[in-house]
Amino acid sequence: MPRRFKDNDPYILSKNVKILLNKGNIIDAVIRVRNHTRNVFCTVAWNHIIDYCMNSGKVSLGLKYFNEMKKRAHFPNAQTFTILLHGFSKNIQYPKSASYALYIYKSLCSSKYVDRLSIIHTNAILQVCALSKQPQIAFEIFQGISDNNLAADNITYTILFNILSYKDMKNIDIYDLRKKMIKQIIKSWKMRCFTVDESLVCSIARSFLRGKNLEDYDFVFTLMEFFFGIKRLEPPLKRNKNMFLDNIDLSQSLSFFNNIKIERIFGNKVLGFHN
Repeated sequence: MPRRFKDNDPYILSKNVKILLNKGNIIDAVIRVRNHTRNVFCTVAWNHIIDYCMNSGKVSLGLKYFNEMKKRAHFPNAQTFTILLHGFSKNIQYPKSASYALYIYKSLCSSKYVDRLSIIHTNAILQVCALSKQPQIAFEIFQGISDNNLAADNITYTILFNILSYKDMKNIDIYDLRKKMIKQIIKSWKMRCFTVDESLVCSIARSFLRGKNLEDYDFVFTLMEFFFGIKRLEPPLKRNKNMFLDNIDLSQSLSFFNNIKIERIFGNKVLGFHN
């Protein structure tokens, strides 16, 4: 088996860079990568450096090394963009953080990098929009998901429904959006495209609890019955009966919950709800 040469092995380089960064020695880490740029694939090592900067709140420095990485002919991979977008969401207070994130995402959607694009990146930019209170842009990005040959997942819808729970939602038809997204979620869920988890259902519920009508509050109970199989104690309001679940047989949905068990720890007691 051929011997690995320390100076020419990208794995060993990235590992050593990670060790230096864990010690907080970013200067030596950058110098080490620069010294190997010409003859070693350094993308992973650069990713470690950018990630360190973003996690340390040094956004400008992270962008500087991102640009240096490209100038040295080390093209960013999918993980590079994930690190940047998550980094912007962690540092949303940084001036122009949202603008930089949108620029990075648009670059990722371009023909140059489109092969690296995934729903993970879309979810990351949606989170940036959510934290920066830009719902209009978030839903514009959501509308373009299919154009990029992507499919929304449970995280996508969780972020979007959290956005819909904001108090000020100007120029957005919340009622229509909720109805469309719930139908899309149910369709994807029944096709086993993704799992409807607690976070998603709670985000949907929060958006309805922000409503001003009794129908909105009442629908939360229908929601819990539909997804979790928790029976309503009272029948739904007549005017609310088929508001969002038109032409969907509720009894069919309960077949998903033959073995459902939802537990909540309260003090020293475990409260179990069984279907």
